Amino acid sequence: MSLYELQQQQRQEALAALEKAKQLENAKAIVIEQLNDDLYLVDGMQVHRDQSGNWIGNPKMNPAQIATFQRHLQAVENFGVTGKAEYKL
Repeated sequence: MSLYELQQQQRQEALAALEKAKQLENAKAIVIEQLNDDLYLVDGMQVHRDQSGNWIGNPKMNPAQIATFQRHLQAVENFGVTGKAEYKL
């Protein structure tokens, strides 16, 4: 096998590994658990409502977790969702 062929093979393997990693990341689910009216866990990170009624999240939350939590709050208000929910990304 020539050096060029070896490099091409390694490139294809790297691309395949990258694609698999993307698929695994896309398969991730966000878990939201309601502990009480003012306290939730989003993937184990605490989100609470302050005295002004604003939701305070964990600074380590990523944009997908924040957006999913916002949508979850809409489901709570509009459809009475309670307890624990899991959202596939």
